[in-house]
Amino acid sequence: MNTFERYLGDTFDLVDVLKSSERGFVALVYDKHVKRLCAMKERNTKSLEIYKTLKSIDNPHIPDIYRIFERDGKLIVIEEHIDGETLEDMLIYQMKEFNEKFVLDILKQMCSCLSVLHEVNIVHRDIKPSNIMIDKNNVVQLIDFGIARTFKPDALADTEFLGTRGYAAPEQFGLFDFGQTDSRSDIYSLGITMKRLLGDDYKGWLLNVLDHCTALEPQQRYQSICALLKDIDKTRRLYLLKKFSIITLIFVSAILFTQLIDFTEETENISPPEVNETETITENVEPPKPITDTPKTDENKTSTDLDQDMLNQLIDFSKIMPELQDNTQTDNLNIPSIPNDINNVQMPSKTPKDENSINLRNGFKAYFYLNGKLMDKYHDIYISDKDNWKTWKQNRYGDFRFPDDWQATLRIVNQSKNDLIDPHVTIEFKNYKYSMDKPTLKAGRSMEINIPLGGRVASRLSGSESLEITIDSKNADIPRLYLIKDFYIINK
Repeated sequence: MNTFERYLGDTFDLVDVLKSSERGFVALVYDKHVKRLCAMKERNTKSLEIYKTLKSIDNPHIPDIYRIFERDGKLIVIEEHIDGETLEDMLIYQMKEFNEKFVLDILKQMCSCLSVLHEVNIVHRDIKPSNIMIDKNNVVQLIDFGIARTFKPDALADTEFLGTRGYAAPEQFGLFDFGQTDSRSDIYSLGITMKRLLGDDYKGWLLNVLDHCTALEPQQRYQSICALLKDIDKTRRLYLLKKFSIITLIFVSAILFTQLIDFTEETENISPPEVNETETITENVEPPKPITDTPKTDENKTSTDLDQDMLNQLIDFSKIMPELQDNTQTDNLNIPSIPNDINNVQMPSKTPKDENSINLRNGFKAYFYLNGKLMDKYHDIYISDKDNWKTWKQNRYGDFRFPDDWQATLRIVNQSKNDLIDPHVTIEFKNYKYSMDKPTLKAGRSMEINIPLGGRVASRLSGSESLEITIDSKNADIPRLYLIKDFYIINK
């Protein structure tokens, strides 16, 4: 171990290896000096200038670059850890396409990100669902700049042909002699990604914009992100105007047709005056008054009042059309939640012994299971030979780690009279933290939360380790619920 590797080991604790390949690795580490989780990445030294430029950029859609090391032909980058989900993971869990509003929000945020990168001549070259993340604040983050390059005006083509097939533009593979990659290559990949989110059956107004993004020849695509954004707004306005005009025409035609029917019915009920042929008409008899074509109206209303009534009805009708309202503000991003494996279940007839339950507050109780076994109130872990003590490994600090197949289950029982609406669960275990959304827990029911423990630190040699669980809800009358579990490893 050289001095540099020793320095990294003293500064960072390895939490998890997220990706490893011939090109390098991506790991989740804990910086002991500033006490925060970070992403450590090994990159090609050719990317040094790219990451130096990224380090100087302050943009909410690009992860912050904390530190850059270049040693022994290796480039080590320490950057911000994004707590969120990739679009690829969301596609897998959702098993369906996203709606137009969601995709439009993602598209606009990605345009904001790429406009900053293209201003400093950085081309990402690997835009795809697995490299776009949605963090816990519903902000889009573009990650993995491993094959990004700087645009060079005097170059004829890329020196390396890299990219993900199915998403990368043709010029990234040297096809059709289109020249080197530039901002239009990212626009192509962005359009392909948005099309995948919408699905093959989508036929809405946004499809025309995405088709323009994904034209085969770069000259036929949008020439810049600014041009793309302008066309998005223009196309949407034309679509809404056309839709509103058609609906208005149909509505006005319906009103006029209704009035025409009423007028026809009145004229049919008017009969001509009866004439007795036996009577003699004298000169003093006045002839019958001619029938006028004026339809019957309310005597107290003027023509101006009638026009105003029709206008009010038209306005009321437009208010009930939610599709006509522009709800595409980024602040209202509504990210579809990933469905959980375990939904609300009916409480079993037999409940565990009450002395092993944990009273959270306000009528909520919890039962903690370790590998299916209900833990007692002290929560000690006794390990014997039959539990295969050899599977408990120790790290270099002497801490015991849970075996790879161990997991915990937390059972929450709602014994209150109120529903726990859309609970958001956060689980922290040493440096390991993740969050999940659970369905509403109705009064008198229970739910289960699975907690993977494999490979996590179970207990230090000098003391215990704590598992902290926080449950937030939209209920104003139910405060935040806390649960802290302490573990002691005891060999008997």
